[in-house]
Amino acid sequence: MSVQRSSKPLTALFKSLRLGANPSTTSASPIASSSRCFSSSHTPRAASKAAAAAKTPQRSATYPFSSAALIPEVPEFISTKQGVTPPPQPKSVLSGVMPRVHSELRARYDPGNRLTKLFDRQSRERIPPGSVLIVESWTSPLKTNFSSFSGVLIAVRRRGVSTSFVLRNLVQKLGVEMRFNLYSPLLKDVRVIQKAEAGKNDKSGKLRRTRRAKLYYLRNDDRRLAGIGNVIKQQRLLEEKRAQEMAKRRGGRSNHIHHWRLTMAAHMVPRLGIRLASPALVSHTSRPLAAVFQRSFVALAQRSSVPSLANASPLCSASTTTPTLLSTPRPGSLHAAPLSRSVILTALARHQSTAAATPADYASTSSADSTSSSTHTASAAPAVSKPVVALHLYALAFLVYAIVVVGGLTRLTESGLSITEWNPGFKGMRLPITTPEWEAEWDKYKQTPEFHLLNSKMSLDDFKAIYMWEWGHRVLGRVIGVAFVLPAAYFVTRRWVAPGTRWKLAAIAAGIGFQGFLGWFMVKSGLTAPEPSGRAKTVHVEGGEVPTSAAQTSTAAADWTPRVSHFRLAMHMGTAFLVYLAMLHTGLAVQRDYNAANLTGAVSGVRARTQAALTQLANTLNHPLLRTHSRLTKAVAALVFTTAMSGALVAGLDAGLVYNEFPTMGEGRIAPPMHELMDDRYAQRDDGSDKVWRNLAQNPVTVQLIHRTLAVTTACTVLALAWKTHRLARAYTAAARVASTPVLPALPPRVVQLANASVAVVAAQVTLGISTLIYMVPIPLASAHQAGSLALLSVLVALISALRPIPTRILAPAATRNTRVLRKVAHPTPALKP
Repeated sequence: MSVQRSSKPLTALFKSLRLGANPSTTSASPIASSSRCFSSSHTPRAASKAAAAAKTPQRSATYPFSSAALIPEVPEFISTKQGVTPPPQPKSVLSGVMPRVHSELRARYDPGNRLTKLFDRQSRERIPPGSVLIVESWTSPLKTNFSSFSGVLIAVRRRGVSTSFVLRNLVQKLGVEMRFNLYSPLLKDVRVIQKAEAGKNDKSGKLRRTRRAKLYYLRNDDRRLAGIGNVIKQQRLLEEKRAQEMAKRRGGRSNHIHHWRLTMAAHMVPRLGIRLASPALVSHTSRPLAAVFQRSFVALAQRSSVPSLANASPLCSASTTTPTLLSTPRPGSLHAAPLSRSVILTALARHQSTAAATPADYASTSSADSTSSSTHTASAAPAVSKPVVALHLYALAFLVYAIVVVGGLTRLTESGLSITEWNPGFKGMRLPITTPEWEAEWDKYKQTPEFHLLNSKMSLDDFKAIYMWEWGHRVLGRVIGVAFVLPAAYFVTRRWVAPGTRWKLAAIAAGIGFQGFLGWFMVKSGLTAPEPSGRAKTVHVEGGEVPTSAAQTSTAAADWTPRVSHFRLAMHMGTAFLVYLAMLHTGLAVQRDYNAANLTGAVSGVRARTQAALTQLANTLNHPLLRTHSRLTKAVAALVFTTAMSGALVAGLDAGLVYNEFPTMGEGRIAPPMHELMDDRYAQRDDGSDKVWRNLAQNPVTVQLIHRTLAVTTACTVLALAWKTHRLARAYTAAARVASTPVLPALPPRVVQLANASVAVVAAQVTLGISTLIYMVPIPLASAHQAGSLALLSVLVALISALRPIPTRILAPAATRNTRVLRKVAHPTPALKP
């Protein structure tokens, strides 16, 4: 059976339905099938069946209520040699609507086609990727306030009225990309600052292609985007100069006063410092001056024409909401409603910049004002403590460091249990002189388990040697207590101590007293034998019975060695470390605050001789990068302290006498076998539920592995901290090279110096630790290793102090003096009247 040929029957069917063919009135005729609808793989038998089925009238499945409904026939079209001529298409109702919408949108949001020409491929004025732009956009549909974003053009997406472009910039040291729609009702203006031009050896033009521009500014974008910031800064300086020239041409008293207020508000921003948003400082500014703050700061944010604002560096913003160099502030929040004094001061304090101010600008900050303010508050409380308080704390910190070293030697020589009584007063400072007195002390020592189990063959001369170590340790502790309390009380009575420092001194005094109690609490644990079980209450040894105590536990009485509790030893040493670090940190803070308040000496390694230099340092120390770095330093110091406490557990358990090798613990093993780490013999309960924590705390093998792991982690963390410090210093140096202002933000040199010192100390500490382990804990190396841990903590605490922000009470006198300047602005002198 031959198949009747026709041209595309399915297409003709759909077209006939669109032209309005009525299926109920159309005559039923068979649909001609085309051989083109079949694949070449179909058999002739299948083709014949399909043709026969096509000749049969088809019932429509879409008409369930009429069995006589048929599929309409396909109209016959005129066939030519060129092909089939389709019927004429009806005119669509929506034809021409979208072009009209596009033209109206362009006419409304770009009346002069200026923006269209900037991003049109065919326009001669189009800007290629790599150009520097400033985009101003409205913050709300009311179009009352606007914000601006500046950056480099890295991508353009041309989609008619949906055309958009992307700018890239550095905001808070992070790469930020913003996409703007070209025909948006919120887009206010696009300004071209610098157009990408062709290079010397590049015929196609520098950064013409979007991919090339994006990769160029994504790689090593710190230096390149900092260069873009310099371009925008120069443009703002030029605009400010033009504005000043126009103001001079217009003249008049109002323009002069307006420019004076802008200048004063701009200089007030760096003078106020960082943390002046406290309620105590609001009283320094009256309500008329608050209005001056508001009007001046709003105008300054809108125009951005003041040199100090234009010269701001990206490294000088104080919070994430602070506008950086390449983005102007949003004054919408200031226009919304009248602001209170605290809100205005908060806004000014957050907007940090390093103004290009000379020392002559701050010549009015004389020492007479500072002395008058200090004498005014002398009756209440001093703003900062006197330097003699810092010297006293330094001396006491040295004594505490010495007693830590003496305590370590007392433990290493096994002299801690030689004195069996606790006399907290001056009675305990008396040293036995005569032979009966020495024999009486020796008889007391003979009643201890240490004598019966370890030192039964000790002579009187040997006992005198270990007695002197423990006696010297106790006497030095009493000397420290007296030497701290009496001078501290004198300083507080004479009002030489600031209010905040008084509480610190009281806490240190309480720590010294608690340390003495912990010393006896630790010694007491070694004077009695532990209980091997709940049934036996005594341990029988040669020479009599020794009373037992439940305070100290062990696996069995036969395996017990007379020693103090390693938990109490760690508490005793940890408290001594905390007292020492508190003294050191408080002394550094007192000395630093005094230097900053009196503009003498060095503050974080910077000699702040003028108020401008101090303000610049305050801005740098309050930058989010340094705040994050300070928190990281505190975390590293906490890790070092934890490692030192695990070392105290190692010392208390004599865990340094096992596995005297490094880095392995056994032949070819980094860690011992699991049956040694989790020994069943350390479990005290029958069900073994306390097996894990007792092995972690009492098994010498497990404790040594924990200390090794913490030590390696601490060393790597200290090295990473030093590397991050140097990277931060390089970032500040790169920003200083790009900027053109004479007053630049700089990382305090003391920070880099202390970071280098931490690397040296941690290297020495690792060397001492490994040597102590390999040579089976010799006394000199073990004592030096313990002293090295405290030295490393000292360096980190000094680094934390160098990163500490300058307190508000030091910057408050500067705010008071600047308020007098603004009062002159609010009430102009008759010389300014026309």
